[in-house]
Amino acid sequence: MEEHILRREEVLRKAKSMIMETDDPSEELLRKILIHQELLSNRNIILNDDFYSILNSKISIHPEMIELTNKKEQVECVRMERKLICPISQKEVVDAYIGDCGHVLEKKEAMKYIRNNSRAICPQIGCNKILVKKRR
Repeated sequence: MEEHILRREEVLRKAKSMIMETDDPSEELLRKILIHQELLSNRNIILNDDFYSILNSKISIHPEMIELTNKKEQVECVRMERKLICPISQKEVVDAYIGDCGHVLEKKEAMKYIRNNSRAICPQIGCNKILVKKRR
């Protein structure tokens, strides 16, 4: 029995090492491996009624989980991208017109809106500033 436990521990160690070497390690897979490692190293934990919550709390503070969580947070921050949407055309702003109120519209749409309305009020909800044709 002890030999099987040792072999299982070795396989889990190798699997964890392989996962941590990948560019995008699976958090769920790492968590499961760490749970199995914890169960093998502390077999008495199963006798406790709250063994699952104990396991999760131990795994959450494990260095590999902390490292992976930090890595994922950094990756998520890098992927953040803000696209400005014109309130008139509902399309992404490519050539920006910025009103005196600070709201951004697509320049072509803003000019058409100003030409067609004698009092071109900013189309942004809650804004009542007048849009004007800007001189260059």
